[in-house]
Amino acid sequence: MKKTLENLASNPKIALYVWGPEIKGCFQVKGHVTVKTSGKEFEEMKAKLNKKNPALPARSLLIVKITDVFECKPGATAGAKLI
Repeated sequence: MKKTLENLASNPKIALYVWGPEIKGCFQVKGHVTVKTSGKEFEEMKAKLNKKNPALPARSLLIVKITDVFECKPGATAGAKLI
């Protein structure tokens, strides 16, 4: 994740694509990222992760504030802004 953290330090924006049969489609989620390496939220995330797999290091927590959501499945609504 070293390169990802370097990229976020210079530009804290993110775009993720979410797809799966459970959501019956595809969405592009855009937002702003805050990186945390300490504090209450970080410690809670680290405790949950260590409970599942103690071998994982849990060095950073990425918090995404969603700003936009777009439809990305093919069809008439492709690219439509949903939020």
